[in-house]
Amino acid sequence: MRKEKTDKSRKIKNIEKKAIMREKMDNKTLKLKAKAINPIVRVGKTGLSKSIIAEIIKQAKHHKLIKIKLLKASFAEIPKKELITRIVKETGTELILTQGNMVSIYKK
Repeated sequence: MRKEKTDKSRKIKNIEKKAIMREKMDNKTLKLKAKAINPIVRVGKTGLSKSIIAEIIKQAKHHKLIKIKLLKASFAEIPKKELITRIVKETGTELILTQGNMVSIYKK
């Protein structure tokens, strides 16, 4: 009886490990794809207006993985990290990669 329980728990642990490995692999492939695509949306001196948020949501639904270029004027008033967290929070996406002034997000 005891041996059966340990076998079941081992199988469950193996399944969980495989799921974690798949998730890490997915993140890796998403990062590679994010580096290859061109920016779709540009955030300028107006910052994150409602229309830009709506456009990011629209493009994320259509493409799933998008790259956003943050122009230097966009984070003159608000720090870049705060701007990125606002984008992710308001659009309901997942942050994949930040490189300089480029932000890649993914919509599940």
